[in-house]
Parts: sequence; structure tokens; C-alpha cells
Amino acid sequence: MAVKVLVVDDQILPRQLFESIINNAEGFELIASINSATLADLYCARGGVDLIIMDVVMADGYSGLDAAFKIKKSYPTIKIIIV
Repeated sequence: MAVKVLVVDDQILPRQLFESIINNAEGFELIASINSATLADLYCARGGVDLIIMDVVMADGYSGLDAAFKIKKSYPTIKIIIV
């Protein structure tokens, strides 16, 4: 069973790097890659997210830390790595 990963980063190069690493890693499946932390909880609500790799500082002014706290309250089993 693969770990289902959501990548959240507003910068294209780091986001593509994470996508490439996940796509080439055994046991991991990229389910989505988005550029806004404000949308992360919506993807979690759909179900199937096991791990989030999220940027801490987003261009839209919404902090990855704020998003992580919100997500952990509603989905405590989802693991979050802040980068």
C-alpha cells in the first residue's frame, strides 16, 4: 500500500522537485501538487491523503504552519512535513 502524498508549494521549481522525488520513490504515490496552502484542507477533505509536504512561507500570505495546524485539528492522522 503506497503512502499518498500531497505537495503544497507556491514555487514551481521546489514543487516539481518534490513531485519528481515522490514519483520515482517506491511506496509513495503523488495524489496532487498544489500552489496554495489555503486549498490543502480541501484536498484532505476528499480523503486519501497520508502525508503532506508543505512550504512554510506562501506568496498568498497564508502560512504553511497555519494550514498545518488547521489540518491536524480535523485530520490528526495525516503527517505533515514543513519545508
